[in-house]
Amino acid sequence: MKRSLSRKEQVWRLESAAGPVYVLRPGGYRPERGGVVVYVHGLFNDVDSAWSEHALQQQFVESNRNAIYVVPEAPVQPPDFVRWASLEALLDFVEVKLPGVLPNSGPTIAMGHSGAYRTIVEWLDEPRLQEVVLVDGLYGNEDDFATWAQSVPERRMLISVLTTQKWAEPFLARFPDAFITDKFPRWVWPEPAKSAKIVAINSDQYKHMELVTGGKVLPVMLRLTSLQRRRDSW
Repeated sequence: MKRSLSRKEQVWRLESAAGPVYVLRPGGYRPERGGVVVYVHGLFNDVDSAWSEHALQQQFVESNRNAIYVVPEAPVQPPDFVRWASLEALLDFVEVKLPGVLPNSGPTIAMGHSGAYRTIVEWLDEPRLQEVVLVDGLYGNEDDFATWAQSVPERRMLISVLTTQKWAEPFLARFPDAFITDKFPRWVWPEPAKSAKIVAINSDQYKHMELVTGGKVLPVMLRLTSLQRRRDSW
């Protein structure tokens, strides 16, 4: 286990049989009101390159959400198998390696880019999962995601749509009350978006990889989740 420390946040890189798992505890994190974000990278990156090249640590901190961030290894090439088919097993692994780091309550959110949907769809039967955020990642299994969102009132999905329009359109047709917007805001979302069960954002502002490398999408999408602010002054 490799651990690095900074004055503002704490990061661990945990070794597992399924590959490395990064865990971030931001500076100012409050465990009594914290949640968990599990972020899954897309294809053609491994977790180490995604963590560094996509500046994930900086983007998560920038979101100012009061959460522990867990970033596991995921498929790199299309034929690769899903590394973590169980969300519970992943979080249990983190708890064993870092006792007490994960909060006892609060929302659990799965967030992923592009091919990450293959991993996240495996987690839909796990009760602790409350929100799913797909960053241009609805490339299939739209029936599974729709059924998951419809089955419990408190569940939410946030999707950005660029190359995934073919799958997003029939998915959104199931949700006539979905909040749909034609662009990402700079920072502040309109009030209806904050309470909508389904939010869809047209992502034409950015290219597919820029959605996760540009630093202007992940923090903004995280602000739309039910996670509380980490610092009220921000």
